Amino acid sequence: MSGIIDPIRAAIDRVDEEVAHVEATSRAFERFDAEVRALDPVSVPNGGGGVAASGEVTPASPTVRQSGPATAGADTVRSLFEETVRPYSVADLEESEPLTATMSEELGEGIAAVLDPSTPGQFTAEVQQSIHSAVEQRQAELRAMERALDIERESLVESLQGLEATCEWLEMANQRPLSVLGFEALRERHERLETHRNRCETVATDRQAVLDRTTSEGAKTGLTHRSLVAYLSQERSTTFPVLSGAARLDAICTECQRTVRDHLTRRA
Repeated sequence: MSGIIDPIRAAIDRVDEEVAHVEATSRAFERFDAEVRALDPVSVPNGGGGVAASGEVTPASPTVRQSGPATAGADTVRSLFEETVRPYSVADLEESEPLTATMSEELGEGIAAVLDPSTPGQFTAEVQQSIHSAVEQRQAELRAMERALDIERESLVESLQGLEATCEWLEMANQRPLSVLGFEALRERHERLETHRNRCETVATDRQAVLDRTTSEGAKTGLTHRSLVAYLSQERSTTFPVLSGAARLDAICTECQRTVRDHLTRRA
């Protein structure tokens, strides 16, 4: 029976791993944001060198626009990102990823382009504020992820407890062959099997309800639970161990009921 519920235990372990990763990533963003906000940005006459609301780069004014690599301030921001956030962003990548690509993924294409050493972008006050806003958005997404992971863990643990009880009862019941049971004991066995089938159905129904949820953090951040489960189960053999486990146990209980009914019919 352990083979039926072991995948659920593995899913719980995977959730715990992801919780630790999300918490560490959140701390990394917090440190990155604090250190970037402590920097003195470049003063740019007439504005410029920022990131527009659309995410496009706003170039510096002609009087200060450079033709060479990014300023030291931009290099500093890139180094801070590489030291703090990048290790957690690329932790699950099999191949190395360019730093600008990672920054684009985490902070947006506009910010990544301004800070790229191949562009004349500068670390202005506008860029500094844009980075802070991008970090706030990522932190909101991480908070939504944390809540979704809490929901996932609670759902998996409750499902495991319910299906474990059925597995334990089946293992205990199988120790007594039906041939030694009297008519009343057989009828009781049939009723208990029906109770466990109902339990399997309840577990599956409750799990489906969780899978249909969406966890939100603010108006712009929403995480569907099915997408979370698909992400967590990428390296596992089954995406929905609770549903498959409940179905397998229900099938076992159904077959056992048929056998018990045969014995009851012969003894009636």
